[in-house]
Amino acid sequence: MARAMSVMTVPDGEMRHVCGVTGELPRALAFAAVQVADDGREGLDLIDPTLRCTLAPHRGRHHDLVLDMDGEDSAVWTSWRSGEPPFAVEVLRNCGTSDAMGHGDVCTHFAGHPHEHSWALFDPVLAYIDQHMAGALLQAAAPFLYVASRALRQGEGRQAPW
Repeated sequence: MARAMSVMTVPDGEMRHVCGVTGELPRALAFAAVQVADDGREGLDLIDPTLRCTLAPHRGRHHDLVLDMDGEDSAVWTSWRSGEPPFAVEVLRNCGTSDAMGHGDVCTHFAGHPHEHSWALFDPVLAYIDQHMAGALLQAAAPFLYVASRALRQGEGRQAPW
C-alpha cells in the first residue's frame, strides 16, 4: 500500500522536497526488469522491491528507478498510481542534465521527466543516510580495513584474509 510523505512548504530560495510516495514492486516485474536490462547480471538481489517516487511533488503516476543499465544511457523504470501496484517496467533514457551552478551534479531522473531535476530537490531520506549511515558504515568497516592494511604491510602485497 502506498503512503504519501507530507510535503513541507519551503521558503523561497530553498529546495522543494521529493514526492516520496512509496509502492511495492511485484516479484514478476523485478524478474522482467532483469530480463529487459539484459546486461549479463544475474539474480533479483540487485533490485529493491520498495519503490519511492523521487520526482517533485505531483499528482498522477509516480516513478522509480528499478535497475540501472551499466554502460548504457538508459535505465529500467516503473510507474504506479497511489494505492495501486505497478503493472509494467520500461527502459527510459537518462535525463543527465547538469546543474546550472556547475557543481557537477547530474539529474538522475529519466529524460522528459516532469518538474524539477533531481539536483534541485531535497530528499530527506538520502539526507538522513548521508548524515547518519555513512559514519556508521565506516565505523563498522574500520576493523576490517585495519586487518587488510596490516596483512598487506606484513605480507608485502599478500591478499587480505578474506
